[in-house]
Amino acid sequence: MSLRCAACGTEFVATDGSSPPPAPKPTRSPIAPTESLPPLETTERARGFTSDVRVLADGRRLVTCPQCRHAEIEVPRRATVAEIMRCPQCRGTFLVGLRAASEDR
Repeated sequence: MSLRCAACGTEFVATDGSSPPPAPKPTRSPIAPTESLPPLETTERARGFTSDVRVLADGRRLVTCPQCRHAEIEVPRRATVAEIMRCPQCRGTFLVGLRAASEDR
């Protein structure tokens, strides 16, 4: 219980000695996978392609999955020319062409 001293105005918390209530569970993104995705194999072929890379004001690059058109996926900063990515929603793999995005800067 939060209390305030009427004389000096100091605020403090008074307890009866019981444990505090449990912290709320963190919420998950509606498109987050329920289990971890398997790593991409280097021999796995991409099933789609996009070069529609949007660069945000803070420098992050986002693409929309070209297969399901629902998931917004952040392109890793280490990617320079192209990157094979996996959609967290439909789990399809696709190739992201980055050359056009780097030329626009």
